[in-house]
Amino acid sequence: MKRNEAIIPREELYLYSQVNEADISISGLVTVAASCLPDPEYKGLPIFIVGPHGGGKSTIAHASLDPELYRLFDTGPILRSYHAQDDPHLKFSGWVSAREEEYGPAFTDDLLAAHIIGALALNRTTPRTPVILGNRSMKGVDRLTSALRAPSRRLIYITAGETVLYERMQSREARAIKPKKFAKLLHKDIDTGIGLLEEMADYVIRNDGTLEGAVTALRHAVTIA
Repeated sequence: MKRNEAIIPREELYLYSQVNEADISISGLVTVAASCLPDPEYKGLPIFIVGPHGGGKSTIAHASLDPELYRLFDTGPILRSYHAQDDPHLKFSGWVSAREEEYGPAFTDDLLAAHIIGALALNRTTPRTPVILGNRSMKGVDRLTSALRAPSRRLIYITAGETVLYERMQSREARAIKPKKFAKLLHKDIDTGIGLLEEMADYVIRNDGTLEGAVTALRHAVTIA
């Protein structure tokens, strides 16, 4: 299984724990969550960690951020877990396309927002700063910021040279990724709008060196005023 295809247990999919099991369908999750969940509570501004495939976003975030202060949400595994519960017979890309046709182009962002709000609402006793990994468009970042009712957000962009990105993708996948497929991933990032994310970022981390250097840079980025 590829790293980003890890499946979150159903009991940790917070939308399912908030509604009557008999009423659950993927079409109703977002609207039900929006109507029944209390406002989320968290500390500080939401942090978005973004960047191209292979940049090391998840690795650096997990190595850098104290789990007692920060709550990490990795968008890839979250979406794939809801896909596995909703319609695993469809390929992931086909599932996204089908649901976007039914419920609009913001379907995945709204689903993520409802999941994150649910998770934060269920953990009010120890509010932490939400850290959201993996968004690939400014529109998605803005939509999630609005859903969290936050006045603003911090945007951190993590990248590396193309050769380094390719080597990291090779080492993390279950099987070797061919150069043409990797090139398609990079072009997909560009088409999604990742260039604007870099342009709008509050902080850019060039992750070409050691993990320790990237960890130090991220810790600085999340704490500077």
